[in-house]
Amino acid sequence: MPLSAVIFLYKIWGWGNLELHKIWDMFTQCWQIKILASTFITCFTFIFGEINAPMIALGCLMILDTVTKLMSISRNKLKDLGINASIVTGYRLAFRDGLINSRGMREGFYSKVLPYTLMLILVNLVSKIIPEVSVFGHDITKLPHGFISSFLAIIECKSVIENLIEMGAVKLKPLLCMLNKKTEEMTGGN
Repeated sequence: MPLSAVIFLYKIWGWGNLELHKIWDMFTQCWQIKILASTFITCFTFIFGEINAPMIALGCLMILDTVTKLMSISRNKLKDLGINASIVTGYRLAFRDGLINSRGMREGFYSKVLPYTLMLILVNLVSKIIPEVSVFGHDITKLPHGFISSFLAIIECKSVIENLIEMGAVKLKPLLCMLNKKTEEMTGGN
């Protein structure tokens, strides 16, 4: 809703005399809301661990993968039709023809986010069970979390590069080969 419509409704309904900052202050001073919010945050950080830069970067890579996949589908649609237009036009055409739809996006999202989330929860909870062991001043119980985060980040990077190659950036193929080799090194060739 545009801001002008909000202001219009604000004046029409007689809310012009209300001071929203007072309502916000009452809301934030409510101890019940504070307890619910702190309980949610505590449970979230216990299950997932601290939200740090690698977790945020992994989330950004997943979003970037989705965006580049949409761009790849759009560019391929334009190429199939022989049209030289922007990716936005290709997106509209692909959406119109059903190549991009909510079901496909939902299935792709769940097939990726659910396993990633479960893996991150798993390694976080395992690191809470394993006693802290320090070798040369470094806590080695955090290694599984770092390994899984790194592995998932490499998978996402590979997916983004594959999408870019599908769009026509063929000069990225050596980088994809390097990431494939790195993945094989991490998994032992499987």
